[in-house]
Amino acid sequence: MRRMRRCRPNRLTVKTRLERLDSQVSAGQPRCNEVSSLVEKMVGHKLITKQTPKDGILVNKVMVAESVDILRETYFCILMDREHNGPVLIASPDGGMDIEEVAEKTPDRLLTKPIDIFEGMTDDLALEVADFLKFEGPLREKCAKEVKGIWNMFLGVDATQIEINPLIETPQGQVVAVDAKIQFDDNAEFRQKEIFAQEDFSESDPREVEAATHNLTYIPMDGNIGCLVNGAGLAMATMDIIKLHGGNPANFLDLGGGVQEHQVQEALHILTADASVKALFVNIFGGIVNTATIASGLVKVLKNTKIDIPLVVRLEGTNVDEAKRILEESECPILSISDLDEAAKKAVAAINQGNLITSITSTPNNNVSSNTASAVIMSRTLAKSDSTAAEEMLSLLRQSLKSCQTPGETYFEASAPHVFVIMGASGDLAKKKIYPTVWWLYRDRLVPENTIFVGYARSDLTVKQVRDKCEQYMKVKESEQERYEQFWQLNHYVRGSYDTRRDFELLNQEMTKVGTDRANRIFYLALPPSVFDIVTSNLKQCCMATKNGWTRIIIEKPFGRDSESSAKLSNHLASLFKEEELYRIDHYLGKEMVQNLMSLRFGNRIFGPTWNRDNIASVFISFKEPFGTQGRGGYFNEFGIIRDVMQNHLLQILCLVAMEKPCSTAADDIRDEKVSTQQNGV
Repeated sequence: MRRMRRCRPNRLTVKTRLERLDSQVSAGQPRCNEVSSLVEKMVGHKLITKQTPKDGILVNKVMVAESVDILRETYFCILMDREHNGPVLIASPDGGMDIEEVAEKTPDRLLTKPIDIFEGMTDDLALEVADFLKFEGPLREKCAKEVKGIWNMFLGVDATQIEINPLIETPQGQVVAVDAKIQFDDNAEFRQKEIFAQEDFSESDPREVEAATHNLTYIPMDGNIGCLVNGAGLAMATMDIIKLHGGNPANFLDLGGGVQEHQVQEALHILTADASVKALFVNIFGGIVNTATIASGLVKVLKNTKIDIPLVVRLEGTNVDEAKRILEESECPILSISDLDEAAKKAVAAINQGNLITSITSTPNNNVSSNTASAVIMSRTLAKSDSTAAEEMLSLLRQSLKSCQTPGETYFEASAPHVFVIMGASGDLAKKKIYPTVWWLYRDRLVPENTIFVGYARSDLTVKQVRDKCEQYMKVKESEQERYEQFWQLNHYVRGSYDTRRDFELLNQEMTKVGTDRANRIFYLALPPSVFDIVTSNLKQCCMATKNGWTRIIIEKPFGRDSESSAKLSNHLASLFKEEELYRIDHYLGKEMVQNLMSLRFGNRIFGPTWNRDNIASVFISFKEPFGTQGRGGYFNEFGIIRDVMQNHLLQILCLVAMEKPCSTAADDIRDEKVSTQQNGV
């Protein structure tokens, strides 16, 4: 202000500093004694223009400059243009307005000329610009001088664009560049240290600033899928394909060509720090980039940082086989997909489906359990499949199983010890269904590595004898033999009755010895329904997890032979356990036939118009099982095999065939629609 008083200009222009762009503020042309009050009205307030975010930008600096009278406004710009492979000048006699509008409405009033980088701005070219801008007489030479000066500045500061709008003519016969926007080449920072040192980050997005410090390019957006890519073209394509499949990208983050592991790690930290990001999509095409470097960087982050959102990775190009090996052997929660379109679909689906485990495997009884128990159903569907879809599903399951908040007061963490107890380990159900399923879960790494398996039954058996009984049902490939041996090394067996407390105390001692007293405990009741009451009572009294561990009770159907017995069982369980400690399972509902039936009925648009009560005259359902009641150990006592088949198999299938389409695939909605079908007498 003291300097301005000494020069005593007649009028002043007051402007605010907005990031790298000077935006004119309508403050009139105040005199010196009015400037202070105008500045006070600006500083600390938000300025909202077409060039700011919708919420505006806080004004923290004000520039005060001598004002000039404007007789006429023109436009002049020099910029680097990809189409011309070099610098181009753009000029128009219509200055002080949006140049894009001029180009659209009056293209004849726009001059575009490439500049030969070796010849530079010649006198003839500068005078041609002056003539096009309609500077006449002495102003013609003055304009040409300004144009040449701007060119020299363009070269001298390594600019990529200098835009003068307006370049004016004054009543006093002067040519003045009143307002300018200048962009600098980031690659020239080593030559332009003084200029780059003036950059003001106070109004920049902190994520952009942090990314720049690691030579990364970050642009925030308003979606929820974080994108990690290499190259601007691939970034644009990635965002487009996400939008195509119904998703919304949260950012543009470009790793560049010479990316190193630490940059990958920093990029992932920047993305995961954004609370709006609900899934991550890594899409890398390695030309210069080594995809193994990307994979190693991702794995290092996931090994040391807890990430609770889905991570979909698509890698192609240089060293991709090594990259995929790194991802696979890491056992990190990563879904690796080679096809770009399929990878984008999975990233969008991860947002839409939320917790994949819950949406797929919940059962129709308000069942709540740890994800380890939930995975039992899905494993029966996936275990026999070598398809790409099954592998992708396994990757998503592993991702969800790493750590999560489970309903109730418990937290599931894969690093915690777990003990999985099979009650009724000597029975037919255990050897044909439960042990094979648990093996498949272990084989596919869907249970924590530090899980111990304990079999409990009345028969006097060894682990080897249990293994021999199960062998024909385990379906072990030659390549899986080593892991199969590891599985049985983790198995133990305890002999005991179902109605003696002392035997359950011995079971508790064995679990504590092999799994520590901090282990989470899961009990799978592959038992006759007649002993549910006494077994669950003994488990509650003797075998619950202690300290910070949690307990889950998985109850195999049937859940009663009629309404009265079902209510009695439910009331008994409710008196012993919290609802989140119970998980009720009908193993038949997870089989491939039911999955295919649901897809045929509700997931296929081709068959949609024909499968309804108006067009289907009848549906014939038959049922058979390749084994009888032998070895069932009283499983059907008081219930009967016919009742079991009708209630737990045929009636369930009938409901799936006859019910109307549920409002969603959520377990509760499917259950409600099945109940409605039964109540209507179908």
